[in-house]
Amino acid sequence: MAANQRCARRCKGRTQIAYLYHATRAELLRAAGREGEARAAAGRAFALTANPSERALLTLVHGPDLDGAGGPVPG
Repeated sequence: MAANQRCARRCKGRTQIAYLYHATRAELLRAAGREGEARAAAGRAFALTANPSERALLTLVHGPDLDGAGGPVPG
C-alpha cells in the first residue's frame, strides 16, 4: 500500500484535518511540475474543507475553477 493511501486511511473520519494532507500533496506536486495531479489534490482539499479562508487560499494558488473534485468546472 502506498504511503499516501496509508495516510488517507489514518485520516478517515477526521475531515476537519484531512484536507491538509491533500493541500500539502498539491503543493509538493505543483513544485515537482506535475500540474494535473496537483490540481486533483487541490480539488480534493477544496472538497474536504468548508472554511472560506482555506478555500480562498486553494483558489488563489490553484485557480478559480476548482470544483471540489479535482478538475475544472465545465463552462
